[in-house]
Amino acid sequence: MASAPDEEEELEPTDDIPSDDDAACIYCCELFTRSKAKEVSLKCLSCSKWSHVDCAGISKRAKRFICE
Repeated sequence: MASAPDEEEELEPTDDIPSDDDAACIYCCELFTRSKAKEVSLKCLSCSKWSHVDCAGISKRAKRFICE
């Protein structure tokens, strides 16, 4: 079931490197290795691509992310 971007669910803080070799954010195209320190990225549950939470317009506390 898809989660609305404005839902406030607890997200486990992560500094994990995306599983793809230096994956790019699907919104801003910035490579993960060039992201700011402590910038949170989430993997889309539908397409398995990565996004910064700020670029996706979702809360850093979100547990689930499905891109548009």
